[in-house]
Amino acid sequence: MPPASKKELHILFTGSQPDNYRHLGKIFHQPMIEIAGLPDYTEVDRIIRNLSHYDWICYTSKYAVEHFFNRINQQTSNTHALSGVQICSIGQVTSNCLKEYGITPDLQAKEESSEGIIKAFAHHKITHTNILIPRSNLATEFLPEQLEKLDNIVTRLVIYENKMPEIKNHVNVESFDQVIYTSPSGVANFIKVYGALPVKPAIITRGKETRKAVDFYQNKTSKTQS
Repeated sequence: MPPASKKELHILFTGSQPDNYRHLGKIFHQPMIEIAGLPDYTEVDRIIRNLSHYDWICYTSKYAVEHFFNRINQQTSNTHALSGVQICSIGQVTSNCLKEYGITPDLQAKEESSEGIIKAFAHHKITHTNILIPRSNLATEFLPEQLEKLDNIVTRLVIYENKMPEIKNHVNVESFDQVIYTSPSGVANFIKVYGALPVKPAIITRGKETRKAVDFYQNKTSKTQS
């Protein structure tokens, strides 16, 4: 008798790039984040004109890379703006995106998380440097604060907006086998839409920061119910 075929998983994907996860099963895509440009680039343009001031630029997502370089490319006088600046990437996805712009990171975190970047800077004893972090409007203070504790000077630069998308139709979340979250903001927005994290489906997360967000809301629910 031939072995029974493995049941295809039905997965609710809440991130922005479902194609990267289609090998896991049948994906239903309901994004809980929306990436958008800024209404005003005055501060971004000022920073770009003065990139020689920085020793390092830390990229924590492919979106930071894309929006940062798109803005640089709009300023033709800044084609060599990154000359002399060292580049740090949070992980392979971000590094691959950097390579699309002809940039090979000088440093890549071994684990794809803010903790990974902090460990890399600590391991290489990178201190007393000026660091620029292009990031979203919802980025946390954990990474810059920890880099500052290593005696670095950190500039936070909002380069894109992470928005709550319009959710027109709710789905039966409990009918899925898995729910995948790829960012803390996606977790928070999911709870705004559905009221709580799912109970039956297995929760899959990408990155430690996302896992922390899930744990936070699960612990919060447990305390409320106890």
